Amino acid sequence: MLGRDRPRRTKLGIAQFFLWLGLAVAACTGESAEAPATEISSTTTTTEAAVAVERITTLRVGIVVNEAAPTADLDARIVRILNESSSLLSTADSPRIELTTVSVETVGQADGSILALLQDGISVIITGCDDATVPAVLEAATSNELLAVTGCVALPRPDIAGADTDIDPSLFVDLSSLADNSLAIEQYSLDQGHDSLGVIRSTLLPDVEQTCIDLEAQLPEGDDEDAADTVGTGLAAATTFAELIDAPDNVVADFASSVDQTTTGTIDAIVVCALPPSVGDIVQALREAGFDEEVIVPWYGDTQSWSADTTNVVTLSPASRHGDDPEGRTNDLFDAVTVGDQSPNAVDVVTADTLAILVDAVLRTGSVGSRSLAETISGDAVVNGISGPIETVGSIDFPLRRSYRVIAINDGVATFATLASTLESEAG
Repeated sequence: MLGRDRPRRTKLGIAQFFLWLGLAVAACTGESAEAPATEISSTTTTTEAAVAVERITTLRVGIVVNEAAPTADLDARIVRILNESSSLLSTADSPRIELTTVSVETVGQADGSILALLQDGISVIITGCDDATVPAVLEAATSNELLAVTGCVALPRPDIAGADTDIDPSLFVDLSSLADNSLAIEQYSLDQGHDSLGVIRSTLLPDVEQTCIDLEAQLPEGDDEDAADTVGTGLAAATTFAELIDAPDNVVADFASSVDQTTTGTIDAIVVCALPPSVGDIVQALREAGFDEEVIVPWYGDTQSWSADTTNVVTLSPASRHGDDPEGRTNDLFDAVTVGDQSPNAVDVVTADTLAILVDAVLRTGSVGSRSLAETISGDAVVNGISGPIETVGSIDFPLRRSYRVIAINDGVATFATLASTLESEAG
């Protein structure tokens, strides 16, 4: 019942808020069902020019995290990135942005927290990474006519599709989705003239291997000559591995055997789906085994380290920290979110895109109404994210199509190469 099981929320000042982030919400404890809902934090981003005209309007966004979950550190990062990006997005021509962060630590608290945010005038909910509570938050938000979007790009991602909830699809958009990663790899491979791809993928984390699973599903088998001629790129061989790359040589040996068993026995490029630093180990083992083909890494982070002799490797990323990135705000955000020993990561920019897409939708509609924003975002529109143009296609399986950067690694050094995009006409 609404309002019965409320989240624990504590009102903090700005200085205390950042101290809370630095402590990574280490002091979380449970509360009784009768505990009143109070704010964790409320921050407003504005400028003098905006105050003079009240901007266009005020975009009030609720960020719903779980301080008590194993993903609390990831949620704290989401909160920090969204606050940093709200400052970056704050211009005289943009809406006034107000962010309110709430912790929901049990499924039963979802209804109460959403009702409290609704009473505060919030029209959009951005979720965190907790697999247990996020689906309930999405259901509570959409059932109360709020637009709900995802903010979690990190691993693990909440299993929204598999949750036993009743989420209104017309008010939910997975704005942090990278489901189009496999489409970007296929497009890049076609652009490079690759006829046959080999795939090596981990089975440790479904999020990591999903790109390769999607890629395998959309490519024809290498021995299907008619399909290969039609599509232009076929699947020559695929190998999976479950171990944490304790023996990358064995993985590569299995892959070589798989290649030998195909009708052609040849490949043009190898796609590797695994977490850093496993990717580097696999690449090294491939080279030692005599595979000189280009290696494509669908890992969207910028934290992968490469040995000095790593060459002919590319990684496809929706954002790049390199100085010649076509979208200058991307570099600004990378600079803003690099704190202490934290490495800039493309994941941060994708999280920031969640807020950037909402701001762009407000500019297009002149409204902060949840239905108006949902229709603008979900209706085959090209919106402007921090990482560049993003097409929202409204599909459950492929909700977004992003502009992907190609980062080339040669002699261990990563440089911005070109723009591989599923938005060929819009991305420049």
